[in-house]
Amino acid sequence: MGSIFLTDQQEEQFLGFHNFIPPYANATGRDILRGVNYASGGAGILDKTGKQLGNITTFTDQLRHHGYISSEMELYKYDTRKMILVGANLIGCAPYALALSPPTFSKCIDHINFSIRTFNEKRKPLVSYLNENFPNAKFTYLNAYAISHELLDNPSRYGFKVTTTACCGLGRKRGSIVCPRNQIPRKNRDEHCFWDSYHVTEAANLVIARKLLSDEAEFFTYPFTISQLARL
Repeated sequence: MGSIFLTDQQEEQFLGFHNFIPPYANATGRDILRGVNYASGGAGILDKTGKQLGNITTFTDQLRHHGYISSEMELYKYDTRKMILVGANLIGCAPYALALSPPTFSKCIDHINFSIRTFNEKRKPLVSYLNENFPNAKFTYLNAYAISHELLDNPSRYGFKVTTTACCGLGRKRGSIVCPRNQIPRKNRDEHCFWDSYHVTEAANLVIARKLLSDEAEFFTYPFTISQLARL
């Protein structure tokens, strides 16, 4: 599911931070030295991520522009000591995936989600390896797939009525074209899981952020919860 569900600003709020990392495009002066949110404009770690959303600055380009690294993230070398490895989401349930599928597919595309599960199975062993080989750092895995499943399988538990149709957009499931300029989103946006073709609504983000900082967090993280990682 698109940006499901790394709800970074909500997590920052609940952890007690008041000043958010600014979006990359709006960062000026000393903001860049303190860190910027490279994903705020639709970009991701992979250079291909977000290309369909327009002309974005890739993560690789951003690193190159600021003289850090050009080929891969070597965050450990730059004194990062607490890291969360986020698994891939239920991409096969996003409005964009459903918009590209035959009408007989009304909820999720199984073969896409099978690939996601196969990828995610390697995350826990990777986290264990990193914790063993980088003793000065702490790594934890966030199972975005599982928390996405919880939300879509039990929408009424969290106040949602619409799970696979976007709040704003065009085409089938409002997922064919990302929310165009001047389109008025649905008024019942808090009842939608998805805001557009890929990204979830703020209401969904808040549910997930609270869950990741609750007693249930141990079901979606390994080996540390986010709260435990923050205290280490």
